[in-house]
Amino acid sequence: MKISNYQLLEIKAPEGPLVSTPTFLATVDVTTGFWFWKKTETRKVFKSPTNVYYRFMDTGEFTPGHDVENLSKAYFAQKGQYKYA
Repeated sequence: MKISNYQLLEIKAPEGPLVSTPTFLATVDVTTGFWFWKKTETRKVFKSPTNVYYRFMDTGEFTPGHDVENLSKAYFAQKGQYKYA
């Protein structure tokens, strides 16, 4: 599985007095298979205030490795939003 093309959809403000981290909603391209059977689909991911890592929105599973986290840091660095990186 190869993950690429991180695109931020929305940053939701923290809800409640005890939560200080926003929720991030984004899309990534997930490529599976090889050669002629290669398939790429766009999937939504999220990172809630209680999680350190991203999860897929449709299954709730954690994303593999640190691919999405690294892509999000690169995205925010390119946009100049260093407080989220």
